[in-house]
Amino acid sequence: MEENKQKKITIYSYSKVWKVEKKIYTIQNLVLPVPIDPWQVLYFVLTWAVFNMIFGVLPGVHNVPVVIRSMILPFLVSRFLLTKKLDGKNPIRYSIGIIRFLAWEQGKVMERFHLIASKSHTIKISWNCSEGTGG
Repeated sequence: MEENKQKKITIYSYSKVWKVEKKIYTIQNLVLPVPIDPWQVLYFVLTWAVFNMIFGVLPGVHNVPVVIRSMILPFLVSRFLLTKKLDGKNPIRYSIGIIRFLAWEQGKVMERFHLIASKSHTIKISWNCSEGTGG
């Protein structure tokens, strides 16, 4: 009886609502052996859909077992996307930043806190230091 009682969390302000850990414990009447984070489910479903689209187009992928193609690879990729950080960011946000730079911000420079179009694509560096004779 004591095992079925859930842990109660007292929240004193609305800002702490977002810090409560969200987990899925059951789906319909099926009790899961391990609680699952909703973000894990979302990432797994999205990577599963992407892998199905990619593997549907590529020839010769049907020789790979279905368990590896539909379960293991999407699970590993979703686990990577949730746990690893690239340059301190989530890999998806990092990739979006690279695409945004290549599409829109490439060829622009910052001058006195104003973005202006670059006249050339070369980078010029001026060190403004004297050439000492060393010695």
